[in-house]
Amino acid sequence: MINIGYFVVVSVLAAGSFSFAAKVPDSPDIAISKSGAHISYSAMKPNDFGSKRIEPDATGIRPMSPLPAPGVHPRMLHSPQDREPLRHLYYETEHGRLMWGMLHGWTDKLKGKLIDRNAFPTHPDGKMLAPYNRGGWEKPAEQYARILDGNLDGYKMSMNDPVIGSMALEAYRCWIENDVEAGQELALAMENIADYLEPTVKPGDHPGAIGAHNMGFCYDYAYNFMTDEQRDKIRKLIAIISLHKAHYGTFIEPDATTSNWCTLDSFLPLTLLAIEGEEGFNEEYYKGFVRAYRNFITYGWYQSGCPYEGLGKNYQFNSTMMLLSRRGLNLPSHPHVRAYATKFLPAVSLPNGKGFIGCDDWGGTGSNTVEGNYRFNVNDIIGLKWLFPNDPAVDYVWTMYFGQNYERYNDLRPTGYYNSALTAVMFPSAPNTPELDADAAGFSATFFCPERGYMTTRSDMSPDALFVSLHCRQDKGGHTSADRNTFVFAGLGRLWGYQMNIAGGSKFGKVNESRFFSTVLIDDVGQCGMASGCFPVPGKMIDFEDDKILTYACGDAKYAYDWEWNWGNGNPDQDSPMLEKGWEKVLETPNDFQFYPVDQPYMNKPFYEQHHWLQPGKVQHYVKRPWNPVEKAFRTTAMVRGANPYVLIIDDIKKDNKQHEYKWLMQAAQDLEIIGFGFSNDSDITDIYLAGNEAPRNSNGLLSPRKGDPVLLVRILECNNDMSKRRYTPIGRIEQYMSNIRWPKASGKRLVIPSYSVSPDFKIMLYPHRHGDELPETKWNHNKDQLDIVWENQSDTIRFQEDEAGRTHLQLERDA
Repeated sequence: MINIGYFVVVSVLAAGSFSFAAKVPDSPDIAISKSGAHISYSAMKPNDFGSKRIEPDATGIRPMSPLPAPGVHPRMLHSPQDREPLRHLYYETEHGRLMWGMLHGWTDKLKGKLIDRNAFPTHPDGKMLAPYNRGGWEKPAEQYARILDGNLDGYKMSMNDPVIGSMALEAYRCWIENDVEAGQELALAMENIADYLEPTVKPGDHPGAIGAHNMGFCYDYAYNFMTDEQRDKIRKLIAIISLHKAHYGTFIEPDATTSNWCTLDSFLPLTLLAIEGEEGFNEEYYKGFVRAYRNFITYGWYQSGCPYEGLGKNYQFNSTMMLLSRRGLNLPSHPHVRAYATKFLPAVSLPNGKGFIGCDDWGGTGSNTVEGNYRFNVNDIIGLKWLFPNDPAVDYVWTMYFGQNYERYNDLRPTGYYNSALTAVMFPSAPNTPELDADAAGFSATFFCPERGYMTTRSDMSPDALFVSLHCRQDKGGHTSADRNTFVFAGLGRLWGYQMNIAGGSKFGKVNESRFFSTVLIDDVGQCGMASGCFPVPGKMIDFEDDKILTYACGDAKYAYDWEWNWGNGNPDQDSPMLEKGWEKVLETPNDFQFYPVDQPYMNKPFYEQHHWLQPGKVQHYVKRPWNPVEKAFRTTAMVRGANPYVLIIDDIKKDNKQHEYKWLMQAAQDLEIIGFGFSNDSDITDIYLAGNEAPRNSNGLLSPRKGDPVLLVRILECNNDMSKRRYTPIGRIEQYMSNIRWPKASGKRLVIPSYSVSPDFKIMLYPHRHGDELPETKWNHNKDQLDIVWENQSDTIRFQEDEAGRTHLQLERDA
């Protein structure tokens, strides 16, 4: 028994002796960490889970079938007794039949039975069911035939090979259908691959060299179709690859185990655990994997369910969790898993039901800037729905992700870091409710993560609801951008202000700079620093209020404008050499940026001394130097609900006592155009009207909305533009610009509201409405500290008051 806190893992593994033809570069007790360091397995602390204490909750979790005895297969994710219930799903349910048909599409293609692309299984609406939109169509049958003939000259195995991925699907099919003849044919292919690879594969090689998880699945599901000699060859291949392996997080400190590598590298355990309990299995690797995964869920996720890294590159891989659930580590009962499933994921769903919002690299709102189509990692939703089959919030997220019967998703394939086609087939699900219904899902209209500094809120739970987020990003995170206080804005079933979703850079800059987000630029310079690649300089959420009519949060991004950070790997007893180059230590602690201080030792440790996220025993030595110092940089984002809901964005930003060119940015959906302006001679309040492709074009080629078409009113309540110095500067404009400087090299749009001033005091009202609807009247009082916003059926008075720090507070009163 391995006692690991409130979890217990039953060890059924034997580390037995095994002889290899390949030369072993180190003694067997040496592990190669993710950082490349050679460390003895004895240095691992398998029971070290840090200072956080958590309370498990297994309510409503589907139990996994018991783990069979060593040598009995399948065993990784299924047991022999699972076959009949799964056969029922595949033969008797609509969703099961659909997934089983998709599997047959791949396996028939592998064996040359499916030639015409149009013959591949489709959704009921006729749309092709997923897999061939990213290649893998042309060569599998030809290559599989060569493998069966033993002709593997020039064949290079990898995780991206559709042949070995489709072979994993075939192994699973043969197990479910008990297809002995095809199973024995597959076993021959596996044997031929092993014979071909055995002379070249050596300890320490990447598991991709043998097909990684796909070879593991082949061994697990085709085990009973193989001869003893064939089993021995495949087992030997996996054992050689297993030697010296250490999962990410095996040796580093618990609180530093926050990288997406923990789950992205799931191909490792799904390769190595195929021979669990058998000769050559690396039990020490397994212990490190257990430690790493639990620490990752504890420290890489927050109590709110929000991830430490952005959702773009960060995932829980809840389907992989099942691997450990069957072995006694019930990670699905971890409170951070349930919160992720039932709080965070519903909160980052767009009201229109067509996508989600991620943050940081690979996050954003997706390639469709109008409707939004971002999807988080498919392994998460497949695993969550299987594990929480009756939770209404999970059901909502599943339906939004996949639809009633997988019609919303079209990228299930057996290649890459994970075999998503196989995972979807192994755990087929269907929603419990007939349609997407946020009210029935029971999640809150407002989500707030005090640790991350993140708020999402919506005006109501309808598909047309207004939605706005505020991301202050007050942790260090990973893969971050210079985007403190950025926002995403949606309403009337579409996006108005989107977020880009790719990372990288070129000679033209990096796409994580402030100019690519909905932030404020000062003389075209934003937060952080291009020189350091925009390292994760935090902001701080300083206020949050949520009630029936008004919800708002306020983020302070001053520190992110003031400083740029850099870091180097160092020993705790040595100083960074960057201190001699004009940098200074970052002595601030994580708690200095927290909305609520966290009572944990590592949260009170200066960033200069924080444990390294990758290298055992090292610290990161964060250093800083001035970047774009400002006096203040507050942003308050407010949702006002009612018969006529709207959003207010209030920016209290000031660099110094000189005039500067400020640019208020909203990254605008690609179809948006300005269709008109509105102003009067007795007020500085100015309107900008935006419309998109819902509106037809008139005879002059201009957008001309019909009654009922969505239109966005951007009402500039205040911006302090000095017209005497910048008289012909547009009050607002839509810019076409190079929004993606990596791939594809695409253009984007952004709404720019300029202000040449000492302090712009931006106050922007965003009001999506249907063309022809009544528009509000707005009027300032003499002192410009009270604003009336009036419709026939709604009358709001907003009072503004600036505090000593220069931040504007707001108070709303509504006439009954």
